[in-house]
Amino acid sequence: MVEKEKTALEGEKNTAVEFLTLENDIFKQKSQLCQYYVHDLQKRVANKEEEKQRIQDDTKELTEKNNNIAEEMEKKNQDLKNVEKKQGKLTKYIEGQKEKFTQLDLQDVEVREKLKHTKSKTKKLQKQLEKDKEKVCACVPFPVNIIQASVIETSVI
Repeated sequence: MVEKEKTALEGEKNTAVEFLTLENDIFKQKSQLCQYYVHDLQKRVANKEEEKQRIQDDTKELTEKNNNIAEEMEKKNQDLKNVEKKQGKLTKYIEGQKEKFTQLDLQDVEVREKLKHTKSKTKKLQKQLEKDKEKVCACVPFPVNIIQASVIETSVI
């Protein structure tokens, strides 16, 4: 009877073993498929991490360049402000010098006019002196030597 039961159950056992074998194969296939997906996703993640690192490096490099350019620009702006201040001072100085030059030019013209007038007046006075000396000489009889000496003295003056 045990043998009969054993043989009767043998078919069911085989069916159960076959079912379990198929189930096991299905789980193995699913496991392999999942491992493939995991491996593929890990590769993708690694690629994305490398890409992320490259982008971060590029960003860091660009940020450094940007900071350097900003520093240079700040220096250039400061230099520009300094040059503008110097230019303003020079402009004020030039305006002051122009004003002084104009005043000196006017003074020069006045002095030249006065000099011209003085020379003219000196010539007139010299002629008048000569006429007066002649009148005096004509009126008062002096020795000729004294008159000549006085003429020489006045011409030296």
